[in-house]
Amino acid sequence: MLNVRQEPVPGDWTCAAGLDDYMRENGFKVVEYDKPQSLVVFFGKNIIIPNPPRHRHILRIHDLHHVVTGYGTCHVGEGELAMWEWRAGVLGLGPWAVFLTIITGFIGFVYAPGRMLRAWRDSKGARPLWALPMAYEEMLCATVAELRAQARTPPKGLAREERRLHKNAPSAPTDFSATAANAR
Repeated sequence: MLNVRQEPVPGDWTCAAGLDDYMRENGFKVVEYDKPQSLVVFFGKNIIIPNPPRHRHILRIHDLHHVVTGYGTCHVGEGELAMWEWRAGVLGLGPWAVFLTIITGFIGFVYAPGRMLRAWRDSKGARPLWALPMAYEEMLCATVAELRAQARTPPKGLAREERRLHKNAPSAPTDFSATAANAR
């Protein structure tokens, strides 16, 4: 069974706390950002892709986009985030990032076309975090609400559906109330 979180990360958390929570609930590790290759699960198949320095930075910001928007990491949630990122602005990030965004958005359309269209509509006027004049470390020190304002997203994020996680996420239930207490 997939882990589900009903609400996006609270706005009064720091982005560092939100990112820690996101990484923990998905079974991700920060050390993976800096490895020369990344493991991607594509329709149940493990694929190794290159992880050059530029992609490492984009991946860090992509994960903060999950915290800001509240979208999950299942195929639909990644598709929603791809729609948001595409409309907010991915051009200029390089062909690899653009390709991954297109593929992820397409997969999202296969599973939930209505949610993809809603994510596209909801992203009108949004600004991706990689376009901000802030260093990544500054973003981590900001509150989630502050980063949502900078990204021009609603104060409570964009996700309207419960946030489902990818199929390889840890299956143990998450105690979000304990996380909230530790995040302040």
